[in-house]
Amino acid sequence: MLETLGYILLGLFMLFVPGFLLTLVFFPKPGSLDFWERVAVSLGLGVMVLIYIGVVLARPEWKMLRFAPFTGAVLILCGFFAVAAYLRKGYAVVAIYGRRVMQVIHKPKPPAPPPTQPPAQPAEEQPKPAQEKKTEGEGSV
Repeated sequence: MLETLGYILLGLFMLFVPGFLLTLVFFPKPGSLDFWERVAVSLGLGVMVLIYIGVVLARPEWKMLRFAPFTGAVLILCGFFAVAAYLRKGYAVVAIYGRRVMQVIHKPKPPAPPPTQPPAQPAEEQPKPAQEKKTEGEGSV
């Protein structure tokens, strides 16, 4: 079960990551592709890269089309693409996507409403102090 899950995750990694790194090389500016366009182009380029690696490793005189050489070739090619993307400053896209993901994960709590205070009464309607009430009451008797 775990072995099958590992192969699935490795396959998804090998299908997406080389293409994504190539999109960072070909389209380094953040506004050149939106998120879903970048995902679609990444998948297409990833399939293309895997096919070319398979064609090269399947040459009859090499006979290297096996799991380990294929995975190693993909990882080495991903390293070259990562260096090229770094040199073309394509990692600004990754930083933007990382910030957006962190905003989704750590949603800010809504601010607490300010404490409500009773409305201030006008000066005419304010109750008189207790001492003034006594003096008024004594004078009217």
